[in-house]
Amino acid sequence: MLGDSLRRRHDAPDADTERPARARKRSAGGSRRFGWKQWLLAVLLVPLVAFGVGYLISTQILFPKPETAGAGIPVPTLFGVDRAEAERRLAEAGLGVGEVVALVNPESAPGRVLAQDPVPGQQLREGGAVSFAVSTGAAEVRVPLIQGLDAVVAEEMLQRAGLSVQVRQTRTVDVRKGAVLGTEPASGTVVKLPAEVILVVSAGPPVVDSAALPLDSPAPAPAPARTPAPDSAGPGG
Repeated sequence: MLGDSLRRRHDAPDADTERPARARKRSAGGSRRFGWKQWLLAVLLVPLVAFGVGYLISTQILFPKPETAGAGIPVPTLFGVDRAEAERRLAEAGLGVGEVVALVNPESAPGRVLAQDPVPGQQLREGGAVSFAVSTGAAEVRVPLIQGLDAVVAEEMLQRAGLSVQVRQTRTVDVRKGAVLGTEPASGTVVKLPAEVILVVSAGPPVVDSAALPLDSPAPAPAPARTPAPDSAGPGG
């Protein structure tokens, strides 16, 4: 029986020997499973990596975007500067000059920028155009020639020219009542608006006030007749 027992012990596998073998087997099986997942992940990631690399090459090397393509170029402020300065600012910003409009403005010096489009701060692409309006200063008109016209017609002509009118009448002997004698300033004078013109109009001939004369004024006495002086020599002398 002892022999049988010894044989069973001899034939039985060593636990210490069997345990490492099983561990090696599990480790080998686990390595095979991890390698398969890794390959699958690599297959999925390769197209993404290739796309990212291609995108970076195309955007950064082949077709780089301009420095101002994202936000654009802010439009500079042109209000209050003269035309030459406005054009200089646009050129420095990389922008162009659009339409330039002249506007009458008596409160602004000639050549000053009154308005702009687009407004300051708005963004444009490089080379974009900015339009602006420039003051021509106060409007200038020439006093029309209206001498001899009827006062009503002359006043209307002056008002249509943008002038304010003040009428002043004066007595005349040889000009009919209501006719224009002249203007102050004279016809042909160039004035800046707003301006006032004095319209000088005939009030007709002077009127004699009969009430100022006495009603029973004595007629003037006739002048005494002059008698010829006697001849100092006499007859025969």
